[in-house]
Amino acid sequence: MCLQIYILYFPGLVEGKSYFVWLDWLCEFVASLCLVVCTVAIYSIGGISFNRYLNICHRDLYPQIFNLRNNVLLCLVFWCIGFLMALPGLLGWTQNVYDHKMMECIWSRTHSLSYTTFFSSCVVALPIVIIAFSYIHIFTYFRASKRKVAELTHDDSSKRSKQTAASMKLARTLFFIFLGFTICWLPYALLVVIDYKDEYPMEVYLFVLLLAHMHSALNPVLYFFTNKHFYRGYVELKNFVLSKKGLGLHIGTNGTFPGTNSLSA
Repeated sequence: MCLQIYILYFPGLVEGKSYFVWLDWLCEFVASLCLVVCTVAIYSIGGISFNRYLNICHRDLYPQIFNLRNNVLLCLVFWCIGFLMALPGLLGWTQNVYDHKMMECIWSRTHSLSYTTFFSSCVVALPIVIIAFSYIHIFTYFRASKRKVAELTHDDSSKRSKQTAASMKLARTLFFIFLGFTICWLPYALLVVIDYKDEYPMEVYLFVLLLAHMHSALNPVLYFFTNKHFYRGYVELKNFVLSKKGLGLHIGTNGTFPGTNSLSA
């Protein structure tokens, strides 16, 4: 059914608003579905960040809050938030229309400034605050713990320098994750509020929309370059796929082929 809806919807992306004159229900459905799914995805990212914060900084509270029952409830809450964000489009606070600048069916960013501001605040700004709060506290907790261990064990300067390097690696990873989310979604949230009179050209909207949707594919890339465990897992998966294809190639966890020097050399 999803494939049939997509096949029916896809020509409208090319033909434009006139295509949905007789298929307004389709535009309404796709716009609502897109809003629900995007909201759930973004809140899930914020939820994962808060999950990490509790798991690292408050381990005594973690099993009480993130048990199986509460995890299921949290998923349901995220989906309820997504449906509540789409509900105004059905009740008249905003409208679901074909946006000729974004070339898709979506909620109308010019129908109601109050809803546009509400959307940008709840769906983008609030998760950014949650992610920033979680990762900043994780880093400060990690750094404080390293200092306590160093004081108790009377580490020498070489061990202290290793701990400092580990802290900087963690800070870099968390910073890039936060930066990636902010760079991808904040321009969209700001654009729909600032350009309420719809004066910016189509190219700006298409670029910002592409940037926002690109975030889904960005995190694996960030982890690949900043997390050695993720990198090793990627290499093992790659070796497994290549071996199944019968290519007989093996890539080492240091990024090398047999008989070659390290890529980082």
